[in-house]
Amino acid sequence: WDLAKAWLLFCAGSHGEQCRQDAVPKEASDGYVPFFRLIDVQRGCVVDAQADWNYVALSYVWGQSPMLKLLLSNKDSLYKDNALLSDEFTIAQTIKDAIEVTQRLEEKYLWVDSLCIMQDDYAEKEKVIGEMDLIYNRAGITIVAAAGSNAGAG
Repeated sequence: WDLAKAWLLFCAGSHGEQCRQDAVPKEASDGYVPFFRLIDVQRGCVVDAQADWNYVALSYVWGQSPMLKLLLSNKDSLYKDNALLSDEFTIAQTIKDAIEVTQRLEEKYLWVDSLCIMQDDYAEKEKVIGEMDLIYNRAGITIVAAAGSNAGAG
């Protein structure tokens, strides 16, 4: 992990914010972006995010296996500290692995579509899906887990 962290420091020192300066959604004012959530990997929960927060993004294959999703019915529970670390919820292995990678890289926030987009609010889902290019572009790091056939593959 030390080598990966060294690469990230080199990248940040060489490129700075110029790589991401135009990626924040245009409607962001005072740092607030509607519907933008992240997983706080230190607190183990979903949080409402600010546009200027640094984060890691996960790109992965959903597949057909059932997995935990952010829904109107479980939002309050997923926003509680340690919710994603508790036995109350079962998290797909790929997402668990991404949380661990984010922690080991000493980053605080992770964006995962299934847990950061309200899956049963179709207006929100449509809006955020339309901005996914900005979300991935704005990420300091994107983890690509493309080898598995579903989110449970790890």
